Amino acid sequence: MSRRKAFLAGFSAFALLALTGCWDRVEIDKRGFVVGVAIDKAKGGQNKDRSRSPGSLISGTFQFIVPAGLKSSSGSSGRDSNAGRSYFNIGVEESSVAALTAKTAARTSRSPYYEHLKLILISEDIARDDSKFSDALDFFLRGKEMRRDMHVLIAAGKAREILNVRPYNENYPVAYLESTIANTMKTNYMLKSSRLGDIHEHLLRDQSFTIQLVRKRGDGIALTGAALFDGTEHRLIGELNGETTQGLNFLTGQIKGGVIETAYKNTAITAELERAVRKIKLTGGDGRRMKFTIAVEAEGTMVKSVKNLDLNDPAVFRGIERQFEDEIRRVAGKTLQTLQHKYKKDVIGLNRFLYQNHYRAWKRVAPDWERGANLFAAADIEVTVRMNIRRIGDINESERG
Repeated sequence: MSRRKAFLAGFSAFALLALTGCWDRVEIDKRGFVVGVAIDKAKGGQNKDRSRSPGSLISGTFQFIVPAGLKSSSGSSGRDSNAGRSYFNIGVEESSVAALTAKTAARTSRSPYYEHLKLILISEDIARDDSKFSDALDFFLRGKEMRRDMHVLIAAGKAREILNVRPYNENYPVAYLESTIANTMKTNYMLKSSRLGDIHEHLLRDQSFTIQLVRKRGDGIALTGAALFDGTEHRLIGELNGETTQGLNFLTGQIKGGVIETAYKNTAITAELERAVRKIKLTGGDGRRMKFTIAVEAEGTMVKSVKNLDLNDPAVFRGIERQFEDEIRRVAGKTLQTLQHKYKKDVIGLNRFLYQNHYRAWKRVAPDWERGANLFAAADIEVTVRMNIRRIGDINESERG
């Protein structure tokens, strides 16, 4: 074969390979950009065609953004009129999330496209059903367009209602939710963002875990509290309120900001937290009753103090720090009481700590840690706290008595 023929044959083979890369291309103006998905149990209940797909129906609500409307809406709710809308929702019912997507594609001129999907909302009814919860996550974990860093939220009530809230200061509800999720620098009554990839790791390890909990409040939302999941059954078993979620954040070292409030000499005082770290130490145990110390060290700034209080007096200053330490110890203890005796689930990471640092001890207790003898519930856990007030604010006193 001549060199020219060999070159042409090679070039043709290369061209064929290159062309195959565009076989499934869809132009960007033909895509329907899905930014949020809400999964609920369907109003219709059971699937009538049980021979085709047995089981109960689920409801899916898909939030699509309208790129042209993002420019013209200028922060409006997007629901005032069809003109200039920045988003729209489509709700369908089917037996699986994959079928929901297919049915949605039949109701919109642009096929659903998930590479810009920002969050998944799952109702508490779905989350309490281990098969429905796992099936919903499975679709998003396997999809080639999905990203593992998308947010997952559990909705108290109907998930679809969250996608219909009024988006204060944002163009569409999902943007409002996404911005609120990031406010852990200002409040410690909510969990850090629950990401799909992190939840997947918990499921693979059969570890109990928590997910951010969202509630509808009037036209808006509230993100305080946490949804608690059983690591073996992979389903929702309970909820933590704002205070016990605050305690959980101290126990897991996830404090990024927010405030801590207590009283000194019968008057309220408040500190703005800048950070808090925690260290776990195994202090004893015979294989049936493990003993741990969780040391919490926090620091912050005084933002409210007692009238006529001399913050330059070392004794007074240390007394205030002790009050904050007692308060942190109290909320952490309340959280431990809830986790050990009400739910018997380790979501503070003691099991993982043993696996990483005391493997032989972990091998002995792992089968009975949350099951059987439930050694987590029987564990002796001491919480020590050190609070450091680094600054007293910009003034020494606000008024004289």
